[in-house]
Amino acid sequence: MELMLEHSASIAKLAEALNKAQTQMEKAKKDSNNPFFKSKYADLSAVWEACKDAILNNGFCVMQPLAGSDAKGNTLIVTMLIHTSGEWVKGVLSMPIAKPVKNKDDSISYVVDPQTVGSAITYGRRYSLAAMLNVMLEDDDAEGAMGRREQQQADKFMKKSDSPSKSIGDGKATAKQLSYLKKLIEDGKVSNETLKKFLSEKHVEKISDLPGAVISQLIKGAVEA
Repeated sequence: MELMLEHSASIAKLAEALNKAQTQMEKAKKDSNNPFFKSKYADLSAVWEACKDAILNNGFCVMQPLAGSDAKGNTLIVTMLIHTSGEWVKGVLSMPIAKPVKNKDDSISYVVDPQTVGSAITYGRRYSLAAMLNVMLEDDDAEGAMGRREQQQADKFMKKSDSPSKSIGDGKATAKQLSYLKKLIEDGKVSNETLKKFLSEKHVEKISDLPGAVISQLIKGAVEA
C-alpha cells in the first residue's frame, strides 16, 4: 500500500477544530465477528461511530470517494477531511485488489473478483479514516490503528529465520501462523471466499486443520500483494 497526502494552502482553522474534535473522540469498539476464529474486531462502521459526533459537531465532513486506479492496477481510495472554513486535508491510498489463487501445479496466481475488490476498498477506507483522524482501536494503541505495528509484524514474520515457508508438506500450521492469518482475515486482506476455497480443496472444516504450507501461501499472498 502507498499513501499520498495533500492539504489546502492553510490548515490553521482546520487544525484548531481538529484539536478540539480529537478530545471528544472515542476508541473504536471491536464489535464485528471473525467467523473463522470466533473473535471480534473493529470494522469501518465502528471506526466511524467512534469519531462521527466529534467530527460533525466541530464543523467537519468526511468524503471517501474512489479515484480510479494507478499504473499498477491498484484501486485509489481518497479520504478527504473538509472543514467549514474551506480548509481541507486529503489522503490517497493505493490499495492492491488482486487475491492469491492456488493453481493445479501448486503455483499461485493473482486474480481480481468483485468480493476481493469490495474487501480491499472497505479495508482501505477503514485504515485511511483511522489514520486521518488518529482513531484508536479499543484495547489498542495509535500504532495499531494506523497500521504501523501491523507492517512491523509483517516484516518480522517474513524474515528468513521466521518464515512461514518453514512449514511444508502436510505438517500442521503453527500457532504463530494461525495467529497472523487471523489478523489478516480481520483486516480484510484474506477474504472469506478465499478461505472457503482452500478449506474445500483440502476437504477440511477448520482453518487449524489446513497444512502449514497452505497457511504459508495465504499469508505470503496477502502480505506481498
